[in-house]
Formats: sequence, structure tokens, C-alpha cells
Amino acid sequence: AVVSTQSTGVTYPLPKCCIANVTSQLLFDNISLNDLMVFFAKIFQIFQLITVYPTVNFVLRSQLFLGVFKDPFCSYKHVVVFNVLTILICVLVSMFFPKVNTVIRYVGSVAGLAYVFFFPCFVYLLHCYKNNTLTWYSAVGHGFLILLGLLNLISQPINFSDYLSHSNSTNLTSLV
Repeated sequence: AVVSTQSTGVTYPLPKCCIANVTSQLLFDNISLNDLMVFFAKIFQIFQLITVYPTVNFVLRSQLFLGVFKDPFCSYKHVVVFNVLTILICVLVSMFFPKVNTVIRYVGSVAGLAYVFFFPCFVYLLHCYKNNTLTWYSAVGHGFLILLGLLNLISQPINFSDYLSHSNSTNLTSLV
């Protein structure tokens, strides 16, 4: 199924009255269950949900234990306490902050700042500084890239769709 904007001419494949929940975060909730591809996509989505948390938890636990205890697997007691704490944190976040799209937006913005903008530029600038090949225009250019990542992080609380929908409605009313 293809969902796109009106400018391309391709629209939602089913009548708009079939959309079950406009605020649903899952696209598959609004597509007919009779579609075989949707069935397999939901199966793979369940598989992804089952496997992602243990994988991320394992990587986080092994890196944290390696840094703190110099051993990625200290004892069963440490592993159980760590797993209980991470599950407790996840449950508390989901209870008190149920909008997962906002959580993902901020986590993605922080990760993007760190992994895409800050660390590559910082490591390159540090390498150039140690080799005495750092130029002012390289420092300014890479600093500008880091600034773009920081601006992306700062702009996350701003909901641009409110401004866009407001400006479109005023433009449409002024035309009438």
C-alpha cells in the first residue's frame, strides 16, 4: 500500500472512511487484514518487537559492565538487577509518558547529534589538530555541521505542523 501526499497524485488505497484511528501510530492498523503482504508485515513487526529489546539491553549491559566492572558478565545477581532496572525504567516511561513518537523523536535527535554531526566532526578535527593540519576554514565548516545538529536537537519541541496548517488555512481563507 502506498501513502503519499496529494502532490504526487497517489493517495491512500482504501476509502478514507476506513481509517480506524487517525491518531494511530501504526500504518498497518488502517489497512485491510485480507492483504497477504500486511499479514506478513505484521508477523515481521511482532518478531522485531520481540527481538529488539533484548538485543539493545544486551549491548547496553555488556558495554556498561565492561566499562564499570571490566567484565561484560559479572554475576547473575548483577545481570538480574540490571534487567529489572531497565524494565522498570521502560515501564515507568510508558506509564507517565505514553506518546512514544515524542520519545523516539528526542532519542533520534540526540543520537543524530552525537553519531552523525558531533563525533565524526570532532574526531576529524582532533586528528587534524594532532597532525598540525587543522585550518580555520575546516574548523569553521565542521563547527557549522555540529551547529546544524544542535539546532536539530533544539528544534524538537517545536511542532512545525501547527504552523504549516495555520498558515495554509489563513492562505485558503484569504483566497475565498
